[in-house]
Amino acid sequence: MITRDIKCGICGYEGKVEALDTLDSVPKSDIFKILGKDSSTGFLHFRCPSCDLDLAVDPLRVIAANQIIGYPESTCQANRLPSIIWGILCLIVAIFILAKFSGWWTYIVAGILFFLAWGFFAPAKQIKEIPRE
Repeated sequence: MITRDIKCGICGYEGKVEALDTLDSVPKSDIFKILGKDSSTGFLHFRCPSCDLDLAVDPLRVIAANQIIGYPESTCQANRLPSIIWGILCLIVAIFILAKFSGWWTYIVAGILFFLAWGFFAPAKQIKEIPRE
């Protein structure tokens, strides 16, 4: 694995992305720890060793960049186009089912599709506010 350069967009600290070849060759104070990938936005998350913030990076920008620059997720813009397309598709199918078919099952299926459409259209802030137990 090739070591990648990364820079914190908040404090400006520069270092290397955590990888197998960085463990012995780079000081631990220069390694941006990989926190994982957010499945809802697709962003890769790293921890800045200087300011200890969770930084989000668009994986499509990582491919061509010489240096990765990470920002807090609230300042990143997620590509919402696939979500909007799925939301529109769910709305169209739900309306089609309600218009063409009759019976109690149509309300259940259409309700599920409307709920899915809301999930695709809802802002991330609204989804995060849903109480989880």
